[in-house]
Amino acid sequence: MKPNDENGKLPPQQRPFRRLIISGSNRRQYNCPGVDSKSRTLMLRMAERLPQNWEIDYEDLGNVYARARIQSCNACVSTSE
Repeated sequence: MKPNDENGKLPPQQRPFRRLIISGSNRRQYNCPGVDSKSRTLMLRMAERLPQNWEIDYEDLGNVYARARIQSCNACVSTSE
């Protein structure tokens, strides 16, 4: 279920369960050729597999444009040979 901020006006017992999933990896195909972020893939899979009656918010911190960025390493050491 897509988040609906209007549900915040309901009594707590009547609100649907709401979950936030965050992907924090900065790895992208343009900075690590041929490899997209595993954390983004995991975030999207988690959102798909959670109960349909939950409200799911997700944020990909490494894939934001025209917003302040959190600069991190590419985490290449974990996949280097």
